[in-house]
Amino acid sequence: MLLTLLALLIYSAIPFLPSLLSFYAKIPAGIFLAFSAYYEAKFSNIPIFRRPVRLKNFTSPVNLAIYAAMLQIALLFTLGAFIGFGKSPYSFTPLGITTNFAYVASTLFGVELSRALFVRIFSRKIGEKAVIAVATLYFVLLYLNDLRFFPTAPLEVLKFLGNDVIPHFTQQLFLTLLAYVYGFRASIAFIFPITAFEWFCPILPNLDWTLNAMVKTAVPAVGYAILERELEPKKVELKKESTLSWVGFLTACILLLLFFSGSLGLHPSVVGSGSMRPAIEVGDVVIVKNVGLDEIEVGDVIQYWEEHYTVTHRVVEIHYDGEQKIFITKGDANDVADDPVSGDRVIGKVVFVIPRIGLLSLMLRDLLKMWGVLP
Repeated sequence: MLLTLLALLIYSAIPFLPSLLSFYAKIPAGIFLAFSAYYEAKFSNIPIFRRPVRLKNFTSPVNLAIYAAMLQIALLFTLGAFIGFGKSPYSFTPLGITTNFAYVASTLFGVELSRALFVRIFSRKIGEKAVIAVATLYFVLLYLNDLRFFPTAPLEVLKFLGNDVIPHFTQQLFLTLLAYVYGFRASIAFIFPITAFEWFCPILPNLDWTLNAMVKTAVPAVGYAILERELEPKKVELKKESTLSWVGFLTACILLLLFFSGSLGLHPSVVGSGSMRPAIEVGDVVIVKNVGLDEIEVGDVIQYWEEHYTVTHRVVEIHYDGEQKIFITKGDANDVADDPVSGDRVIGKVVFVIPRIGLLSLMLRDLLKMWGVLP
């Protein structure tokens, strides 16, 4: 335990280093933390990977954790369909993806293996109170650098609590309960898909802090409540899990995520205005294909960025400003053409239109605006 505690303290101190050094230092620190926890658990014969436990409706806590993670991602994408998406701040070069994956994998495995070890050790002394104790410990250590900058203005305090403190602490509680009930496999099954979505999805929802806090607090809280109700006091022999079933479910969710994010070269978008009537009506869903600028011709319908939202209009002229390609677009129902669109703002070309299936999402968006949830 002492070696893992030392490794955890070193890991939690790294964010105080300069940002670039902190990023790269976390990779070996995470690996050291993971091996420390694994070694001490094996040496002390502490089961940190999984424990025999039965739930009422789920095959295991791993399944529940995966469903909760997919629910959070789906909610974020649903809200993004109403509000809009922005480009990911992370690098998508081969070197960038490799480095980011090393960072995500090492840090998550280190933190979750050590969490499983500590919650098992603490539970031998204080029972179920170990969940609160370990969750609090990890919240303080993992977010100590952020907590240093606690604001003083009332509105900023509310924003900090809602966007940082409450969601992160709720997440730590759920992860710790998963590790307490089942072990490392359950907690990593929840946090890994969520973190991978944030780091490796090329577009991310442009949510304000209230919606972001709402989703990231609600899903772990609901997962925590469901898991507590699912637990039965009697432990039974561990059954062989239906690996193919949950792997298939996860694969399908990942494929849907890749489709909606545009990683497969296509992504859907709901049309919210009638500027393209009669070709495209309000509530239609257009399938946008990522294409090279040379593949776009006059008469094609393209989608492009306009500040914090997207526009789907037809190309009526193509010009060149030096080597840069400039598109002149216009809605079929509009009398005036749009401002010139540079090639770097083009998202892709509309290749298919699905009539009316987006009307429900538009109605929900209008309701959220009426209630003041959306701006």
